[in-house]
Amino acid sequence: MGYKILGKFDPQSYVSKFDISIAISHFANAWRASNPFQKFECFYKVIEYILKKGRYEKAEDYDERVSLYAVGFDSSFTKDVLMKLRQIRNRSVHPNQATHLSSGDLDAFYEVLSELKTIERLAKLLIDNPPN
Repeated sequence: MGYKILGKFDPQSYVSKFDISIAISHFANAWRASNPFQKFECFYKVIEYILKKGRYEKAEDYDERVSLYAVGFDSSFTKDVLMKLRQIRNRSVHPNQATHLSSGDLDAFYEVLSELKTIERLAKLLIDNPPN
C-alpha cells in the first residue's frame, strides 16, 4: 500500500496547529467517512473541540457564542444557523428523541445532507482561525 501527499506539505505549519490537532483529526475523520450522519457528527466535534461549551452554559448561549466568533470571519453563521446545526446533530445522535434523524429515513438523510456543506465550512473556518 502506497501513500502520497496531495497538495502542499509544510511540516512547519503543524506547530501552529498543535493545540487543535484533535480537532484536525475529527475533520480528517469526517472526510474519510462515507455516511453523511458520521460526517456531520465529526464536523460538529471540530466545533465542540475548538469552542468548548461551558459545563453550565445553555445550548442557546453556546449557539450565540459560536456565532459571534464565526461571523467575524463569515457573516452567514448566524445564531439561527448554529442552532439548526446543533439541533440536527442532537437529533441524529440521540435515538430516543421523538424527532430522531435516522439514516434509514430518506427525509432525515436529506435533512442532514442539506446542511453538510454548511457545517464543513464552519469546521474549516475554525481550524483556519482558532481562538488564541
